[in-house]
Amino acid sequence: MSANENAPGQQKAKHIFINGRPTAYDGDTITYTELVALANPGGTTDGVLFSVKYTGPNMSDGSLAEGGSIKLVNGMKFDVSRTNRS
Repeated sequence: MSANENAPGQQKAKHIFINGRPTAYDGDTITYTELVALANPGGTTDGVLFSVKYTGPNMSDGSLAEGGSIKLVNGMKFDVSRTNRS
């Protein structure tokens, strides 16, 4: 372990799950847009609406709207799915 790994101000990756896949994410918050991109690598998301739901340890379940962001906690689980337009 290097001297800088646990230095103050250093960000550690948060270990989260997106659609059941373990993902390491560098940052304290994540946005709706970032979650959609991580859930659909290489896929097109133009003009498609997504539902983003989350759950985490010691927190209430919730959903994230387009344009929103949420503070990350290790072990959070996100379900990102396409929604039907009416």
